[in-house]
Amino acid sequence: MALPCCTFARLSDSDRARNEANKQIEKLIEKEKRNFRSTHRLLLLGAGESGKSTIVKQMRILHIDGFSDAEKKEKIVDIRKNLRDAICAFFVKCAQIWKDEGVQECYERSNEYQLIDCAKYFLERTAELGKPDYIPTEQDILRCRVLTSGIFETKFTVDKVQFHMFDVGGQREERRKWIQCFNDVTAIIFVAACSSYNMVLREDPNQNRVRESLELLGSIWNNRSDIVEFYYFIMSAAFYRLNFSFEHLAVIFLHILSPISYLFTKTYSRGPLCKEY
Repeated sequence: MALPCCTFARLSDSDRARNEANKQIEKLIEKEKRNFRSTHRLLLLGAGESGKSTIVKQMRILHIDGFSDAEKKEKIVDIRKNLRDAICAFFVKCAQIWKDEGVQECYERSNEYQLIDCAKYFLERTAELGKPDYIPTEQDILRCRVLTSGIFETKFTVDKVQFHMFDVGGQREERRKWIQCFNDVTAIIFVAACSSYNMVLREDPNQNRVRESLELLGSIWNNRSDIVEFYYFIMSAAFYRLNFSFEHLAVIFLHILSPISYLFTKTYSRGPLCKEY
């Protein structure tokens, strides 16, 4: 009686190569999934000139390698443009307020026109900025203002945790692009500049910047996903201390009647946000 024999199909070299390639692809896909799940994606939102890009630059300085010599040299053009823009805005309005007590009075009234908040910093360093061998410091880069248009991603790591931070333009015409960033976002960081309480928008001279931030915050809060964490950052506190005026604050919050200190007002300015949202 013949014994049954067992036969095993032999894989061809091409089949073995294909199987090995599939295993490698599956490993890569699984690795990408693990990296994706372990990465926190932070979306920076806020009105124009609220400090979103400054936060990104601070993250680069604190958690990456800062800025290379080549990047610093590239910033020379932007910094000198800031200086030029400040001088142009400054002297155009000087003629209208010439009866006031000189140039410093003109600067103190800068909320009446669109003077960038780094004007004083760079105007006091014009001699250094004009030197042929000038290289921006990290503080110069943090102070430099460039209008954000589009979506910019910065990657950094803190205590072995990966972060992807997305910076978007805050002007009204830029906000339609925000919807592209909401997918898979871990947290939203809303940025507001308390120093702008007595200033108006560049794109709308009839709208106060703090009011715009409050309205924008309300809109984002009411339309956010329940699974997304929400943080509120207040920027420019140092400038706020220098620029504080009870008269201007009262225009925004008319029901405040008693005299208030800088510390109280800084705390109060958070009040409507915390109370309302």
